[in-house]
Amino acid sequence: ILYMSLTPRTPILSVKNLSIRYPQSLKPAVDNISFDVFPGEVLGILGGNGAGKTSSLKAIAGVLPYEKNTSILVNGYQLTNLEEKESARSLIGYCPDTGGLIRQATVEDHISLILANNSDINNLNAYGIVEKMGLTEHIKKEAGSFSHGMSRRLSVILATLNAKKLLILDEPFDGVDPLGVEAIQEIIELAKSEGLGIIISTHLLSLLAETSDRILVMNRGRVIAEENKQFFTNADASNKYAELLKLDNNNI
Repeated sequence: ILYMSLTPRTPILSVKNLSIRYPQSLKPAVDNISFDVFPGEVLGILGGNGAGKTSSLKAIAGVLPYEKNTSILVNGYQLTNLEEKESARSLIGYCPDTGGLIRQATVEDHISLILANNSDINNLNAYGIVEKMGLTEHIKKEAGSFSHGMSRRLSVILATLNAKKLLILDEPFDGVDPLGVEAIQEIIELAKSEGLGIIISTHLLSLLAETSDRILVMNRGRVIAEENKQFFTNADASNKYAELLKLDNNNI
């Protein structure tokens, strides 16, 4: 008999008991959720407005406070520990759902700022991603002049360049044209092939199913289901999603 030793995978991100409560709110925005993200994996988070997706990603990115019992480990660094927080955040590339760009700065300015603060990124890789994302001809334009879709493209570029271990993309496809969507998906595949852990949050079910390996469904601040991508890649996907929400709402 041949015995094989299988080494368990170590998650790049491990979230335990994440809870977020906004002042004067009767219910938590995020209610005690836990999940892992592994190297070379794309985790999708699906949910409607108010489901808790954006709040969760902001907390993981280290820009939103959370309750005391929360644990967020990024490549072994505890985000909730003041001594380890900056080490954890330095490994994360984060594309927020809105904002995050300097309106008066050009694409070139944004890239130069990234290069100045990341000695391990070279010009060839940085501007190669700019070209892949279709922004080379707009390199001298200020971000404030961009459409929402073009701003999304630039935000994804900046997050990808900053990501050393974990890439967080909140609504990356929002307002992006089909060519831009394809380019973003290519960037995600590239990051995946380089062993990054990736989280994508969106309400666009078909795109999430195309891009993710595993999908968490959130509703009312909680994870109500975890499915592989095949669950949402057939013609009945929307009905399956609606049924999950109906079952959860009926349990109020």
